[in-house]
Amino acid sequence: MLSLSSNLSTAFTKDSTSSYWYIKLYYDNESSFIGLSDKDRTIDSNIYYGLVASWSNLTYSANLNDFEVKFASMNLKIINTDNAIDGGRFSDLYSAKGFTNRKWELYVADDNVSSVSDHQILATGIIGLNTSHNDRTFTITLNNILNKYNPEVPTTILSGVDVPDESVGKPVPFVYGDFDRNLVLPSSDFDRHTGGHAPMIVSDKWNVSGGGVQAKADTETLHTLRDKNMEMYIGDAYASFDDNLVSISNPIAYISGNLLESGKFVTGVTEVQNFSNSTSKTLSVSGDTDDFSFGIPNLPKGVDRSGLSMLIYYTSDFISPGTTDFFKFTNTANSPISNDLPQGTNTTQTIGLTSTDTGRTIKLRMDATDSGDSFSASIHTILIVGDYEIDDSVVETKVHKHTTYSHGIDERSFRIGEQESPITLSVTKEYNVPKKVRMMYGSLKGRKYSSDLTESRSNGYATTDFIENPVYMIEDIGRKMMGASIDTSTFDDYGTKTSGKLKDIFNVTNASDVKLRFSQYTLESVGDILRRICRTSSYGSGDVTQSIDFNDCDLGSIGYTDGNYLRNKVKVEYNFDYGSEQTIEETAFVEDATSKGTTSDGYAITNTLVSEATYINDSTVATAYANTLLDYYKDRKPIIKLSTGKMKYINIEIGDIVDIDNFPSDIKIFGTALSSSDYFMVTNVSKSPKMIKLTLTEVS
Repeated sequence: MLSLSSNLSTAFTKDSTSSYWYIKLYYDNESSFIGLSDKDRTIDSNIYYGLVASWSNLTYSANLNDFEVKFASMNLKIINTDNAIDGGRFSDLYSAKGFTNRKWELYVADDNVSSVSDHQILATGIIGLNTSHNDRTFTITLNNILNKYNPEVPTTILSGVDVPDESVGKPVPFVYGDFDRNLVLPSSDFDRHTGGHAPMIVSDKWNVSGGGVQAKADTETLHTLRDKNMEMYIGDAYASFDDNLVSISNPIAYISGNLLESGKFVTGVTEVQNFSNSTSKTLSVSGDTDDFSFGIPNLPKGVDRSGLSMLIYYTSDFISPGTTDFFKFTNTANSPISNDLPQGTNTTQTIGLTSTDTGRTIKLRMDATDSGDSFSASIHTILIVGDYEIDDSVVETKVHKHTTYSHGIDERSFRIGEQESPITLSVTKEYNVPKKVRMMYGSLKGRKYSSDLTESRSNGYATTDFIENPVYMIEDIGRKMMGASIDTSTFDDYGTKTSGKLKDIFNVTNASDVKLRFSQYTLESVGDILRRICRTSSYGSGDVTQSIDFNDCDLGSIGYTDGNYLRNKVKVEYNFDYGSEQTIEETAFVEDATSKGTTSDGYAITNTLVSEATYINDSTVATAYANTLLDYYKDRKPIIKLSTGKMKYINIEIGDIVDIDNFPSDIKIFGTALSSSDYFMVTNVSKSPKMIKLTLTEVS
């Protein structure tokens, strides 16, 4: 919602107003502009020529299903008669100055409000390429500001002889959120292989000063970048480097030694949530048996199958009370190992495997039928680990140059003194590197809060924190990559650590409980990235920014949202794995029985939505998102179209949440009376100097 000055608000509340529009068309270096309006005006000592023959509507539309906002380009028709401006036609002036791709600013004012500080900017953008004219009029196109301020990012593109061929022309990523290793898991192979696998592009085949292959996670210093969890992804698996091969100069890692002897291969067991101590597979018995089976995956080329082991991290209260009771892996034809698992809390056990065990099924069983007692166990994590070597390689050649100086006295040294002659030594080195490896994968926490996001703001965050709150991801990207001006009060209203409205959208305790993470390692427009972050939304009565008096309006129509978007069974796929480039976890389906049913409120059909949420890594957030989607898509939402000549509604913008007062009791919304608790999003707004048209979609 635009914030009108009190003087302008007062003028616009009158039944009859003398409102008007004026526009600034900037040219050349944008330090000067040509001012136009519907008649000659002097505003703030600047002349505005009365050459506007007609304004087209200023129109914005929002597609809630695709989470996309569009601005319909405006056409400004300008009088182009002889001697119209500066002794000539406007087309002559346009040709003499550089208007294309310069900004425009559209304002609304009122004849009864003299101070320019009270005038309100309605929109801004860039002047388009498309123009046309005849001897009477000149038509100019006014485009969205995003046409200019929607760059493709990341902007640091790799080039040069030291960059691997696979990385040339690729961007250095930027990264937000938590890709750190699981700090709850014990040391050894568990914490070595539990990083979040954030992409780090190989930017130098061999950096002399760094002493190894150089990989970059970002162009900014990150909150955390660890040396213990640096990996490659080859053959559908991650392979970890030994700790002493990795050194860190945040946000850069250097990997020394032979990359073909990368250290440990690791993969998780899909039947147990990998790399997490937050959820576990549970076995529970009371004078009975319980078991679960899982498969040992087939292993990629390069794994030493003679040195395989299974690492299990678990908690068990089983104390072997009876002579035939047990808690162990059972040895059967299809389950080839037999190992007891002793009692312990957050304990680890290593079990040797053979080369024939891969691709087999393993059964873990708890049996308490002898004693009749009750026991339980929680399996937190299971890893399959082995040594790893890479056979698929190429020979890289790199020339290292070193410049030194020779010092000598020539026959004229008596007169000219010592001379220095530079000598450049070239040393050629050959070494093997894995084929088609342009990414390493690191364990890290991403970009930090800048002072712009924290100073003089009571949002609970400090510059020592890393950004995982999506509200401040949006602000940080808007500031740094779009040069956007930020309404900090609105961002803090939603993002403040404890009380931000984000917590209500996801039904969590604090706004900080909503955590996203992503690495932008491919080229994409900023607008598309922000749209992906923003895709989750829900609204409450506290979000209403303005009430619309139905008595001020004409009713156009009442309808429903498109039935093709109806979905009453929803699942979210999340936790994007950057090595395999796919999501690896999913929520359970959430469903709405009423929507699926055959009552008057149902649609007698089951329509399924499977939504990919690549930025969500947390199961709680993913489940909340699934419920938010179901809540929106399970019903067709009422749409009300209104129009009004009251300029007090000129401040309404696309995306605003409004309610309607004085709605007639004899007009029903498809048989249901409008309630005071019903609120709507403005999904289309079209403004002209004397008329405002609104499309309102219910979101309550």
